[in-house]
Amino acid sequence: MKPVSEWRVLIVGLGQIGGSLGLDLVERRLVREVIGFDIDDTTRKIAVARQAVHRTVDSIDKAIRVVDLIILAVPIRKTVETFRRIAAQVTSGQCVIDVAGVRTEIMQAAASLNKPVNFIGVHPMAGSEGIGIEAAVTGLFEGAGMAVTSDIRGDDAWMDPIHELIVGLGGVPLALTPGKHDRLVGMASHLPHLLGVALMNLALKYQDHDDRTFKTIGGSFKSATRVTASSVELMLDMFLINSSHDGELIDEFITELESLKQMITRGDESALREFIEKAQKARQKL
Repeated sequence: MKPVSEWRVLIVGLGQIGGSLGLDLVERRLVREVIGFDIDDTTRKIAVARQAVHRTVDSIDKAIRVVDLIILAVPIRKTVETFRRIAAQVTSGQCVIDVAGVRTEIMQAAASLNKPVNFIGVHPMAGSEGIGIEAAVTGLFEGAGMAVTSDIRGDDAWMDPIHELIVGLGGVPLALTPGKHDRLVGMASHLPHLLGVALMNLALKYQDHDDRTFKTIGGSFKSATRVTASSVELMLDMFLINSSHDGELIDEFITELESLKQMITRGDESALREFIEKAQKARQKL
């Protein structure tokens, strides 16, 4: 197997994550060449102009034959579709990774293929509410956990170089089973998005009855609802594909709110103080 520094890499999807990966791969000279593909011609031109890729192609098929690593950085529900489409062309001397925020369905798709493909899921715990190549930044993965799940039918020899690539990007490899990943990320990412959407819609109901509502909104509300500016398609993908975990997490959060409600309605200052301080100390550790 070639050293990572000699790899040619194809990034499929040049949005915030794909673009940020390209920026760091190019700037840090982690690989020999970065080739980009996106269905949007303007995005491809911006990626070249920003040096997020060395060059682009207007067809995935044109690049697959000449690369060592294929990175799927497309929307979650498009990941399975794209993976299945390219699998027949991928050889035993190549590896495919994806960066999707849900693992179980994607790993099941990999296992259901008629042929084994060297496939490793690498979900970076990074990103912002920004959308598209314009939101791509260098250093996005510095210090970020990167959940790693693999298809057991693939060649384990790819795991070490993929870990090397993650570390080169500044990330921290984190081995997780698909189910554990989807549960933890559901709590850490999907639930905050769900809460932000619910809170924003509650504010809209208040605004409908009193147009002074939005004038009372300050920093705390804006921070709590920041994630609602994320891609609608991304949120739909997260919620619908991870529906079983996300539904359970909503129930668990309701239980937490009910406990908090009881403390407030009882006027139990001691319990309320302990509840708040416990959360505050945990937040400080982040």
